[in-house]
Amino acid sequence: SVEINVHDLSGTLIKRLANQDYMPGQYRVEWNGIAESGQNAGSGFYLITVRSAELVFYKKFFLVR
Repeated sequence: SVEINVHDLSGTLIKRLANQDYMPGQYRVEWNGIAESGQNAGSGFYLITVRSAELVFYKKFFLVR
């Protein structure tokens, strides 16, 4: 299974974007800036994490409101 999450820089989960099995291939996942709470996430730095059995990938990005 593949898990894709957005966290703030302190490690708090902001949004779970995916948590499912995928067949090999290319996929696109978009985040609309809405947190799990239903509120808009504020401007600032966030981490996107992609985890599978074979891979852990982190990327820092900046959300501008």
